[in-house]
Amino acid sequence: MKKVILFGTGNGSKEYLLKYGSELDVVAIVDNDKEKEGTIYQDNLIISSPSSIASFDYDEIIIVSQWAKEISSQLEKELNVDISKIYIPPKKDIKDVQRPFEDPNTRELAREIIKKLSYYAIEDNIPLLVDFGTLLGIVRDNDVILWDDDVDFSIVNLPLDVEFETWLLNAIGKINLPVNLNIKSKIVDNKQVSFILFFKHESYKTFSISISLRELKDDRYIHLPSGGMWYSPQKFFDKYEIIEWDKHKVMVPFCYKEYLEFLYGDWKKPKKDITMTDYANLGEVKYEDFIKSGDGYKEIM
Repeated sequence: MKKVILFGTGNGSKEYLLKYGSELDVVAIVDNDKEKEGTIYQDNLIISSPSSIASFDYDEIIIVSQWAKEISSQLEKELNVDISKIYIPPKKDIKDVQRPFEDPNTRELAREIIKKLSYYAIEDNIPLLVDFGTLLGIVRDNDVILWDDDVDFSIVNLPLDVEFETWLLNAIGKINLPVNLNIKSKIVDNKQVSFILFFKHESYKTFSISISLRELKDDRYIHLPSGGMWYSPQKFFDKYEIIEWDKHKVMVPFCYKEYLEFLYGDWKKPKKDITMTDYANLGEVKYEDFIKSGDGYKEIM
């Protein structure tokens, strides 16, 4: 049985252990959060500092964190770990992913939500742009990606006289859907930085709809929920385009194909099992800064 060290103690590690724990001999689990050091993780594992890695006998270090790029660099450059001993699993292995859109009914529901929210956003001049995997699917596949697990929008340059939360509640009230959407917002530094729409219904696989705020800092539009891990050059979100998709209109970033190249590199080639290192450009976000800024979630509806 392979001896491994898990790097990360968040939900990613729990999901990975749930899926593969029986196949591994976990000799240690480490985390950059100093407040966790010395505390007990599951199965009586004590969380260690990354500086203690050299004291363990292991075959591989598995990075079970969304900070994979930064952690991989830390292991190589600061802790002198051989790159051949570092493994970054696909995102699906560290997320509670059921691939909901493989179910035809659920995929159709996702299409309807994208179309209807986009319709009211365009009608009310609200800059609600499809983003990330949702944008990729619409542009490359002309559909929701089968192996995606959520719907992504970004909101930018919101008119000052519009309260987005109020608009969102009104828009959802107008949408005729077979499910009841609940809403919560993520709070960072006492500011709402994203809205998460979710539901439970026996006829559909569960997925979420994320609406993330982007803010201009210097010459970049920062994805606020991630603290800037995801960002883009200013030109892509300074303005937007409206394109036709499946007989409906949706808002997309300006020069959206160039934006997809910035985000994913070779975006035209489908890849099911994407890892955090597959993103062409990620901002550097310190874990401790991200943790300190998070204030939790607020239930809205």
